[in-house]
Amino acid sequence: VDDWRALQGVLADPARHKAGRPERYLLSGVARCAVCAGRIYGAKEPRGRTYLCETRRHVVRRAEEVEALVVRSVLARLSQPDARTMFARPDSRDEAQALRAEESGLRTRLDGLAEAFAGGDIDRAQLRAGSDRLRARLVEVTSALAALSVTPAVSTLVGAEDVAAAWGNLDLDRQRAVVDTLLGVVLHSPGRGARTFDRATVGLSWK
Repeated sequence: VDDWRALQGVLADPARHKAGRPERYLLSGVARCAVCAGRIYGAKEPRGRTYLCETRRHVVRRAEEVEALVVRSVLARLSQPDARTMFARPDSRDEAQALRAEESGLRTRLDGLAEAFAGGDIDRAQLRAGSDRLRARLVEVTSALAALSVTPAVSTLVGAEDVAAAWGNLDLDRQRAVVDTLLGVVLHSPGRGARTFDRATVGLSWK
């Protein structure tokens, strides 16, 4: 009992918390070392935010450069028209493909209504009525596609009009879940004395 009380006293000591919460990293525990396949972890080094191999021998990388590449890659891929289908759960890809085709058809019909109105073939009331029906169905289809995504966080992104803004609204845990679900990240050493970032030293593979 006395030992437990002593431990509680140590943990409660305000001096233990002066530095604040430790910084967390997007790829910590997610990326792997190219040499030993060990996990990569983030650390605050004198040179700044850094990723290190768990052995602390094989890889030392500046975090900002690596993270920027990974985020750009994720956002670019999830912004592609086929993202909802590609990142649907494996058992739902046929359904996602059908919904994706319907979504494309709905957008084409909306464009057709706009062209018909511009050409004087339909009046404003017909344009509004037709557009309202098509847009209502489009919302249903978009929501259904998002629900088929592999994780809730990925669902949020592929269903967004602005993927970058949606990414920015995710907390770090959900961003990490997206990266871990979609990408394999392997870090190579940049080479002794390297001063410029080499894209080839970051291996990215879609899962």
